[in-house]
Amino acid sequence: MRSNLVFFIALAINAFSLLIMAGNISTLYAPTRNFDGSLNGGTMGDGMTVYGKLMTWLLPAGLLLLISLAIWLRVKGKLLAANLLLTIPALPMLAAIVIWGGLALIFILFGK
Repeated sequence: MRSNLVFFIALAINAFSLLIMAGNISTLYAPTRNFDGSLNGGTMGDGMTVYGKLMTWLLPAGLLLLISLAIWLRVKGKLLAANLLLTIPALPMLAAIVIWGGLALIFILFGK
């Protein structure tokens, strides 16, 4: 039971990371505006290097591949390997969520 819980928590964290990466891709081609609100003809991704644009597409693809492989391993009955495969990329995001939530709580409690 505990292994299934770890699997689904790691899957949820990775899905959240995947949604953030999809948001990054959607802003890559968003048109930029001038200060008066008119479009200036460029996109937000115009200032990025080719390597940066490539990594913006490859990171979500790689994470989607890891999630698919972990689900396949779980179906095959290798839950430990699936948990390891999902937990390793989920731990940095979990640490960021905990720090972000902790700082928000500190600022709410002790901010003026």
